[in-house]
Amino acid sequence: MRNLLNALEFVFLWINNLVKMILVCFMISLTIVVGIQIVSRLIGTSMNWTEELARYFLIWITFLGAAVAYHDGRHIAVSFLVDCLPRKMAFASRFLSILACLTLVVVLAYWGVMYMNMQYFQRSPAMGLPMSYVYLIIPISFSLIAIYSLKDILHLTFSQSANNDSPSKDGCRKGDGI
Repeated sequence: MRNLLNALEFVFLWINNLVKMILVCFMISLTIVVGIQIVSRLIGTSMNWTEELARYFLIWITFLGAAVAYHDGRHIAVSFLVDCLPRKMAFASRFLSILACLTLVVVLAYWGVMYMNMQYFQRSPAMGLPMSYVYLIIPISFSLIAIYSLKDILHLTFSQSANNDSPSKDGCRKGDGI
């Protein structure tokens, strides 16, 4: 089972690194598009498509960044009370927390697909881009978070890490960011 977890961890790390590379490309593209917008305004002509494209890049960066932040354990969490619980209660609390998050993101991914499909015929004003392309990021990002939540459940269930089980000098275990 440990080999399977290691293989899955490698796959999740690869996916997360791919998403990070996409984020870097989008951020560079956003910088270039905003730069074009600034230069075009300085020379007396404004390009409408640059503002719209910059907005769409920012939307995609936000949602993909949320998925990366979830994978890396960067979202806000108050784990002090959970860390001070007995081991079985702490496990149950973390498991239920991840399960609630998984349930929420699956529902949001489903409704993201529904919303994307409703916007299929709407076009963006300046570029004429189908708005479903813009809203595609909703199911993508929440599906990524759902996959990462499943990884967290597997990690929590099958991992026997020594740090999580040993209490510190104040009697509480150190949180693992899950």
